[in-house]
Amino acid sequence: MSIETDSDNCQRTESSRISDLIISIIVCLFIVFFVGFINLLFVHWSLFPIFVCGVIIGMDAVGWFRSRWDVFDPKGIIGVFGLFFFFVSPLLAIVWEVEVPYVPNPSDWRPWYGAMACLNILGLIFYNLFQFMAFNSKKPLKVSHWNIDPNRAMIVAPVAFLVAFIGQTIFLAAFGGWSGIMDWREYGAGFGIRGMGPFMLLGHSAPPLLLIVLTIVYMKERLKKQASIVTVSVVLVAFLVCQFYVSGLQGSRSVVVWGLFWAVGIVHFFWRRVTIKMILVGLIPFLFFMYIYGFYKTLGRQSFELLTGAETIENLQVESKRTFKGMLLGDLSRTDIQAAIVYILQGKPYQYDYRFGKTYLYSAVAYVPYWIFPDKPHSWSKNAAGTEVQRDKGSYDPYTPGKKSTRVYGLAGEAMLNFGLFGIIPLFALWGYFTGRFRRKLLARHSTDAFLLLVPIFINLAFITLAGDSDNFVYFLIDKIAVPFVVVRMMCTKQIFFVVDGNIVEQMGEV
Repeated sequence: MSIETDSDNCQRTESSRISDLIISIIVCLFIVFFVGFINLLFVHWSLFPIFVCGVIIGMDAVGWFRSRWDVFDPKGIIGVFGLFFFFVSPLLAIVWEVEVPYVPNPSDWRPWYGAMACLNILGLIFYNLFQFMAFNSKKPLKVSHWNIDPNRAMIVAPVAFLVAFIGQTIFLAAFGGWSGIMDWREYGAGFGIRGMGPFMLLGHSAPPLLLIVLTIVYMKERLKKQASIVTVSVVLVAFLVCQFYVSGLQGSRSVVVWGLFWAVGIVHFFWRRVTIKMILVGLIPFLFFMYIYGFYKTLGRQSFELLTGAETIENLQVESKRTFKGMLLGDLSRTDIQAAIVYILQGKPYQYDYRFGKTYLYSAVAYVPYWIFPDKPHSWSKNAAGTEVQRDKGSYDPYTPGKKSTRVYGLAGEAMLNFGLFGIIPLFALWGYFTGRFRRKLLARHSTDAFLLLVPIFINLAFITLAGDSDNFVYFLIDKIAVPFVVVRMMCTKQIFFVVDGNIVEQMGEV
């Protein structure tokens, strides 16, 4: 089995969660009372639905901390991230009295935080219900086992990595090296370069392909021996060096962070088991990187002056308008913008027209080349919908600076832009169903299944779906998953089998 607990154990865990519920209630109560203790002015009815959200999703976070599931089980990871997303960040928004730019701010945002929390309660109920139903389904489960062909893998994987590395080098040269990349980040120079998409796509796949090559070699030589901390550290450093060569100065923190998540997942499944303690310790440099790299994303070269002492963090905060608070609520949360959407749709300071699924359709064609689809309906885009919900109907202009919002609205936010307040229910239900089905298949896989090389990035997709939009989802599939998926499939044979109640009942030949 690929995970320490089998499916029967996990199903028993699902039916006996009283202690997790009690701990979740106690922890969330303590935090809510602490917020009220800081300042009685923070006490408001909105704290109750926020508390309920924390209790519901907190049960999964508690289960993860108590090692009820594998450390890379998506249920636990979603629980931990969701505890911050649904509970901690709304409390921080109340304590810090956050206001939303461009939106005509009401006198008090707390009722709208509370209203959004009420909607999140409904969403989380449907997420848990459909996740439970999909995971505990009694229907036969079709699972494919990917067997690595050593001879084929030792040719396919290294060649794929070499091609990807060359592709990144060509892409970098087209921009005039790292200096050209930084000019592009700061001034838009080089933006007109056409035809570089395939090379960029190949380049972004180079870091995970490098780790896949190293993992294949390790599996071939020392399959049953757990790697040492030193070995794992060297492997991760090599991965990070490659990752920064590929995307270190392009201004995207998520590329580096989620790439590292993938790398740690591969290490966990094939090299050495990662513990909760390791992950918690790793969160410290993660938050530090997110915060510091934000200065480069906004200021470019000027941020390097922090290293020489010519600039201070305080000065960079003022010039970039990026703070630690902003990172927590702007980069890792959607509390403010989702509450603002509820306010606009319910309070109606101006008119907004629902998109009825158009933003999802636009995301599906957004990355089709213009020479194939030159007349894309930009008015269907998430950017158009988001601009109009923040600045009034007809305010969107994709070609005028300041009239195009590029904010991210999250799973619930985009659902409300399309279908209204209760549009989040079917989206959360779908999210729960696919998460539960993915978990069920994951538990049926053997520890040597090569598909586990891709599992971490699918787990990543499962929980960032909560904070991302449909265009981010499509981009993630194309940019992060497509090339490595094809490479891993090419180096494997696939065997199909069916699982009923945790037992293999029928097995087919190799494909």
